[in-house]
Amino acid sequence: MQRTKAVGNTDGILLDRPTYYSYINCGTHTAERIAEKAGAKRKFGRLVRYYRPAIDEYLANMNRCTEG
Repeated sequence: MQRTKAVGNTDGILLDRPTYYSYINCGTHTAERIAEKAGAKRKFGRLVRYYRPAIDEYLANMNRCTEG
């Protein structure tokens, strides 16, 4: 039986992959595409983190464009 992976804290500025996917609440392909468009993907060597303020801003602007 596999252990369930614990999802980290979504209040942080930099999110790891499982936490980011949970925060975005969509599939991995869509989440990666959103991160690329938002400029939120940060690489530190092999370590990948996602910049939450950039994601929030991108999603807010995307929502604003679809209204009205």
